[in-house]
Amino acid sequence: MLGTAGKSFCRFIVTVFVLAPWPALTQPTQEFPTRSIRIVVPLSPGSAADILARRLALKMNENWGQPVVIENRAGAGTTLGAAIVAKAVPDGYTLLVNSAAFAASAAIHSKLAYDPLNDSFR
Repeated sequence: MLGTAGKSFCRFIVTVFVLAPWPALTQPTQEFPTRSIRIVVPLSPGSAADILARRLALKMNENWGQPVVIENRAGAGTTLGAAIVAKAVPDGYTLLVNSAAFAASAAIHSKLAYDPLNDSFR
């Protein structure tokens, strides 16, 4: 059987595991999203990426109850729109829906306004 020291240690362990999550339970949870979401499509309206973005926006709006705005920024082989998203605040409220051109941009263009490997995954 356990002695007095063993019982005290067991009580301590149980107390730690019961009270450890207490600070997380008392803090208010933050809901996402709390404001509108922007989806940048670096292609013209009516393109396959634009149609996909608009379908996604409808479902996101239904599920989250927040407006989702589609912003078409065509030009420069999709690098203009991608640069806007890469420079945006990394808070999850600015998204990019692109085509396969995003993968080829680094090979085609010698200078880009963003790093396609690092800026896209912040």
